[in-house]
Amino acid sequence: MTGSVGFLVVDARPRAKCSGVVSRSGSSREGVVAVPVHARPLWPETKEVVMKLAAAIAVLSVSLVGGASGQEARPDPPVLNELSREFPKDDQLEARVLTATIQPGTTSLWHTHSAPVVVYVIEGTITLEFDGREPVSKRAGEALLEPINVKVRAANKGQTPTRVVIFQISPPNVPFLTPTK
Repeated sequence: MTGSVGFLVVDARPRAKCSGVVSRSGSSREGVVAVPVHARPLWPETKEVVMKLAAAIAVLSVSLVGGASGQEARPDPPVLNELSREFPKDDQLEARVLTATIQPGTTSLWHTHSAPVVVYVIEGTITLEFDGREPVSKRAGEALLEPINVKVRAANKGQTPTRVVIFQISPPNVPFLTPTK
């Protein structure tokens, strides 16, 4: 089945509930987080994964913006807005969230991803070196969407450790990465 990319809207305001899939434009209300999803019928297992991910994002949004203080939650604008036709389409998808620390002067192994990966930099600066492409550097507070099936490695060319959060949604039987030479 095919469809367009839409958004799963998570209302991070107190006592709010997930409102489901909406139009391509998403929402601009304060306290609302729009998570891109593939707009097609969701099988029960996929819907459950998406709903759990949306709930986790809502909880994180509230905790990061002062929900405990009694103030209305107001998330920052999105760090990354990027459309892709590479998101997986399967009966069942698995959400993966990993953290990594890259020490100064080190690199990861060369690898590829068969499903898109979003990298968010918490501390430091990361440089992604791509085979046949210019390297891309991102610093704390920035994110990027890695392309699929492109040979890449992460490097820390700075003087302090770099900490990142890595997000991927893929079929459960697909490895997170495939080492290459």
